[in-house]
Amino acid sequence: MRSASIAVALLFIPAITSAQTLSDAERQALLASLEKTDAQLVQVVESLTPEAWAFKPAEDRWSVAEVAEHILLAEQLFKQVIKGPLIESRPPDDMSTAGSRSDEIRNLMLDRSQKLQAPDPLRPTGRWPTRAEFLAAWQPERAATLEWVETTDADLHGHAYELPPLGVMNGQEWMTFMASHCERHMMQIEEVMAHPDFPRTTGR
Repeated sequence: MRSASIAVALLFIPAITSAQTLSDAERQALLASLEKTDAQLVQVVESLTPEAWAFKPAEDRWSVAEVAEHILLAEQLFKQVIKGPLIESRPPDDMSTAGSRSDEIRNLMLDRSQKLQAPDPLRPTGRWPTRAEFLAAWQPERAATLEWVETTDADLHGHAYELPPLGVMNGQEWMTFMASHCERHMMQIEEVMAHPDFPRTTGR
């Protein structure tokens, strides 16, 4: 009788373990967002002249080049956190594994009326001054992100790490933040390009 009970219990272990990974719906939503913004960013960067790439709407506003640099720096940092200290963290005893804050996080990131200050490590400093240099760094970085999201079986729901000012987020919520962060800054690029003084000649 005891062995039968153990056997029945073991049947549930794979289900419990797999429930901590990304669900099919979560994975597909992340991939759709990442693929969309990748195509948008590459198309914009390839279309710009050097003058348009460097154009600043005001002294205290970022150029497309600076926004693009920030997007890439953030993606590198977010993945380092997710694959490192987040996955290595001890799962909090009281943490929900439902990823219930994803909609809240995405809505916050897509609200451009709410201004957020980039921390110093993510502020642009001209690391990739030309469009070609940026694309040479960006395209393999985003390709690696897509491959990881598509194939990972990491316990993204079962571990968490703090991101001020949003607080403690599990791995799935961090991934939602990363994807939404790029969407947010694509909107910022559109705002730069809508400026009346923005150079209109394409770079092709």
